[in-house]
Amino acid sequence: MREVLWLLMYPVSSYIFRKNEEGDFELKSSISLPSLSMLAKLDSFICLYECPEMEPPTPVTLLAYAAGLRLWRRTFQKNICILEGIVKKQEKFCTLSWLQSELNSWFRVLSTIYSVHYAAFCVGEDNSPRNLALRCKSDSSDGNTLKKRATIPMEVKLEILISMEKGENLLLD
Repeated sequence: MREVLWLLMYPVSSYIFRKNEEGDFELKSSISLPSLSMLAKLDSFICLYECPEMEPPTPVTLLAYAAGLRLWRRTFQKNICILEGIVKKQEKFCTLSWLQSELNSWFRVLSTIYSVHYAAFCVGEDNSPRNLALRCKSDSSDGNTLKKRATIPMEVKLEILISMEKGENLLLD
């Protein structure tokens, strides 16, 4: 159970799970783990825009978006550390069912964030930093572009953006 928690903090290949050629995580028996794959892809994006490039300059919109993702990721990792502490102490009966119920709301938020990310950054022919920034900016201010590419309710998208701006915990009720 702790290995599952470790993988949610830092998605890398391990004894039970492996990363395939497409970057998706699988059990050794080839069962897909979409949450780990989404986390790994978001982490790759965060690392890509960790430091701004000077030539050509990295758009500030991309840097701000990556910083927002990094903030959510750190909050998620803190929660995983708390859950690991509970499991490690063995003061209460911890099952995989309990762990799943503790993580369900986080996985819902992850799925929403990844859907927005995918719609803004993974769809389209020209993925230059300039066009990604323009797409990100237009997607965050104009729901029409995003509605054509993903089926995320505008209310959910706005709630996420407002929460990220306020620095609030992104758990949705």
